Amino acid sequence: MANFDEIFKSDLTEQDKLAKSIFGKLLILLRKNNHMKLYSLMNGVSDTKMQDNVIKLIFDDKIAFDMANNPNDLETLKSLLGDIDKGLSLKIENGQAKTFDEYKFVEYLKDEFGKILTIK
Repeated sequence: MANFDEIFKSDLTEQDKLAKSIFGKLLILLRKNNHMKLYSLMNGVSDTKMQDNVIKLIFDDKIAFDMANNPNDLETLKSLLGDIDKGLSLKIENGQAKTFDEYKFVEYLKDEFGKILTIK
């Protein structure tokens, strides 16, 4: 039979564990302080990273990223992080950031629409 250490074994680094711990505390504070919009937007966070005293929230949901990335919500998040630890900073990133390739898009349209497509 496996012991607890084997069951709950983690390959996370100490920095990753710290980032996840801080993110968990942030979720608790969002809920406790009735910031339900921000609390629900945190479902869009796919990963957390910690470097120095900067916690990075990586969003895979572009809509959640766009909604959370406004001055009022960023200020709320930074304030709550200050309640966890005064030295923490926040950075949010869009993990789904994709560049637009016009050539590939035109080729896709040509494949889809064939001769009925007119490009001017």
